[in-house]
Amino acid sequence: MSDTSARDLVKTLAGLNLAGVIYTDISRDGMLEGPDLSSLKAFVKDSPVPVIASGGITRIEDIRAIQALDPRIEGVIVGKALYDGKLDLKAALAAVAG
Repeated sequence: MSDTSARDLVKTLAGLNLAGVIYTDISRDGMLEGPDLSSLKAFVKDSPVPVIASGGITRIEDIRAIQALDPRIEGVIVGKALYDGKLDLKAALAAVAG
């Protein structure tokens, strides 16, 4: 646990020549409750590098909503929803392609 917020930490990444950063909402990770879009949007706004989103993603609609938030979100990490069969990988990829 840290007293530094994710938003404060990501602001320190400017100038580090990173390709991107993974943002995981640990309060939703593995909970299958959907992502916290407002927190993700605020994090991306503060990030000097592209973001991969993780935590709570359960449905194709969650992925589409994340995709629509900001073009600097370059991907998502989906775990439990795939493992539990709640999300079909081929259908999810097809839904967000092109």
